[in-house]
Amino acid sequence: MKNFFKAIKAIYGPCIKGSAPLLSSDGTTLLTEKSQILKRWAEHFRSVLNCSSAISDAAIDRLPQVDTNNDLDLLPSLPETIQAMEQISSGKTPGSDAIPPEVYKHAEMVRQDPGHGSPGADRNPQHPCHAEKLNHFHLSCLRRILKLRWQDRNPDTEVLERTGILSIHAMLRQVQLRW
Repeated sequence: MKNFFKAIKAIYGPCIKGSAPLLSSDGTTLLTEKSQILKRWAEHFRSVLNCSSAISDAAIDRLPQVDTNNDLDLLPSLPETIQAMEQISSGKTPGSDAIPPEVYKHAEMVRQDPGHGSPGADRNPQHPCHAEKLNHFHLSCLRRILKLRWQDRNPDTEVLERTGILSIHAMLRQVQLRW
């Protein structure tokens, strides 16, 4: 995975690190030095997090206790997963996880996997065609990241070597050996 991010950094260049200027607590001075900005943020959070509470401990003790819902820890069922995947609309910008909806649409193995919900089922497709589809999609994404054209005729092994990432088949073999 480390090599993947190195490849991304080589393609897009280093990220620009810097901090935005910040106003002082009285609102008159613009702070630009990193040490001043850090001190200002520390001052801000100290005032926000360490404020005195007007609620008495007796009032807190009178609040009713709610039982913990352990069902929230369960994996979603296959019908719930299928329903969620059908509701995803393509062509939208990625969400907070930065995964485009098309990735979920192409990952049909979750939809068809009879072992869904068992340990390792999400990482171990039951049918070779699922792994093949996922590997094809994985390689096409890597080619797009590396800005390779189909006319270049780079073999899959070269694409994987350039990114330092294993193929889906190799990853699945590793996971199967761990179980």
